[in-house]
Amino acid sequence: MANLTKTTVMLPETLLQKARYYAVHHRTSLSQIVREGLSERMKKGQPEPASQESILSLTGTLDLGGKQPPPRAKLYEKHLKHKLGV
Repeated sequence: MANLTKTTVMLPETLLQKARYYAVHHRTSLSQIVREGLSERMKKGQPEPASQESILSLTGTLDLGGKQPPPRAKLYEKHLKHKLGV
């Protein structure tokens, strides 16, 4: 099995109770139920590999014309000037 990572999931209390009951009834863990459910959901919602690759190839290549934020050093210098009244 792959490396597992802990996470926090917010669920309605009734759904959590049903899931715990299901886990006990099927002799499995709540974590396993969540993993299986997410895996099934991801299989249904995944784009075709070719389209996924084409989307990923665009990462970082689009110039949306937004203004670049000033470098951190300039922001700090501006902050100090304002703070010191210079």
